[in-house]
Amino acid sequence: MSAELELIPSPLEWFADIAAGRVVVSSELTIAEGALPPIHVARRVLGLLADGCPKLWAVPFNIVLVAERLVVGGCGFKGLPVAGVVEIGYGIAEAYHRRGFAQFAVREMLQLAQDASIVSEIEARIAPDNVASASLVRRAGFICGARIVDADGAQVDVWRWAVRRLL
Repeated sequence: MSAELELIPSPLEWFADIAAGRVVVSSELTIAEGALPPIHVARRVLGLLADGCPKLWAVPFNIVLVAERLVVGGCGFKGLPVAGVVEIGYGIAEAYHRRGFAQFAVREMLQLAQDASIVSEIEARIAPDNVASASLVRRAGFICGARIVDADGAQVDVWRWAVRRLL
């Protein structure tokens, strides 16, 4: 599967457009309906960048079908690691669900985090009724911990994956 998919950093100008409710247009990629992040994610990205957060930890990647140059979703970190823990997020356009694209994205995010010496754990916060996402991170080796109320007031289960480094 990874030969047919790649992660491409999202152009920064897309987030100003998304945050303003404008349609994103690309001359290099076709964008599937529902593949781009929602307004609140675009605003978070712009805020993190304004605060000096490095792009790796702030700007999501597009999940792209290579042959079609088609964006089917996105994934990324939700800010700098805090005490060695970094949160990931991902989303796939509904028409492309159940094809392993989210699994690819999570695997790539785990590798990126593992390559960063400042990360010891990766966290995914998942709504309790999101069975598909919980199943995906469970298969990837995440362990479910506490149920919390997130910054948006929603209940989420906190799933964690410990970085494994070779000695």
